[in-house]
Amino acid sequence: MKRTKDTDAISTMQDNAVQAFVPHPLPPSNPPQAPEAFPNLNHQAEPALARLSAACRG
Repeated sequence: MKRTKDTDAISTMQDNAVQAFVPHPLPPSNPPQAPEAFPNLNHQAEPALARLSAACRG
């Protein structure tokens, strides 16, 4: 997923320069996957999760 850069805000407080991280608001305006794709993606992930679970047990 490509991420866009958040911003840094520079301000002064008692004659000292301070920098603050300002993230983009949530949720993103353009989600990476459309909601109608979720069932198919979940179906694809289930076998991989089952293999991971089996590997952790044994």
